[in-house]
Amino acid sequence: MIGKIETNQRLYLSNVLSFRGKCSQRELREITNKIEKILLENDAKKNGSTVSVTHNILMENGVEVMDFEIMIPLNKEISVPSGFRFISKFFLDNALKIQITGNPSQAQDAVKALGDYIKQNNIQSATPIYVVAVKEAKTAIDIDNMITELYTGVEVIKADRNLSVEN
Repeated sequence: MIGKIETNQRLYLSNVLSFRGKCSQRELREITNKIEKILLENDAKKNGSTVSVTHNILMENGVEVMDFEIMIPLNKEISVPSGFRFISKFFLDNALKIQITGNPSQAQDAVKALGDYIKQNNIQSATPIYVVAVKEAKTAIDIDNMITELYTGVEVIKADRNLSVEN
């Protein structure tokens, strides 16, 4: 089920382990394994929902390659190896949010709903879409119980001429 679009939302993360780079699906699994190793080596624990962003999808030598970012909030500050970043605080303000309850295959419909809302309300997306895995599936059976939120930062591009400001 796709929920209603909420306006003026904020996404806040702290002590974030971040990776951004171009990678194939296979390489993405390797990065996930590296992240698990980094957490283990630093005795760190995930402290919140995993956030992912697909900035772009390209074809390179016949292989689909994503410009992909993953952000994982942690319970403490850690040092990270080359290729990763540590972000003390991450804020996404003035965002639209839509929640998907159930199978995340509904994400395309949710993205379309966000796009339609943006167009109908004469606003402009200012960020890519941040996908927040609020309740992840631990097994294949759990996939229908997932909760996923999509956020995108927006800017108002045209004021309503009928509005007035009073002091």
